[in-house]
Amino acid sequence: MSDVNEFLFAGLFGLFIASVPVILLSTLIIAQLRLSAEQGKTPIFTQTSGGRVGWLNYRGPFIRLSLYEEFLVIRCWQSIVLRYDEIDRVELPKWFGLIGDGVRIVHHGQAPIRIHLGSGDATRLKNLIEARLPHKPPPYIEPHYRLR
Repeated sequence: MSDVNEFLFAGLFGLFIASVPVILLSTLIIAQLRLSAEQGKTPIFTQTSGGRVGWLNYRGPFIRLSLYEEFLVIRCWQSIVLRYDEIDRVELPKWFGLIGDGVRIVHHGQAPIRIHLGSGDATRLKNLIEARLPHKPPPYIEPHYRLR
């Protein structure tokens, strides 16, 4: 009976190891597929990165962000199309108040509330999105603290 259990365990372990690359590859392929709203349009800006959409964290290049004139597309396991009039503001969150590593999109559309995308140049991405917003959010002013 012990040989059967070892054989079963080895088979399940092998199946698990074989499925990991398939899942990773399918995630990459899904992120690169274009939606029907994107057909015939040329993006102004495109990047692949990691980030958080809803409650899911994506490490590595598993999220594609494409900016178009009328809307932006976030593609991962989910397909999100946000019109610029659905975006309230774009923030540059800081990790422990020190290091900025991406943008947070605050919106009132039908997408998951939490959208945080990593970016090598977060300020440029923030400016590209904000330039297309129909309303201009107030400029962010860094708070100045006085130590006594």
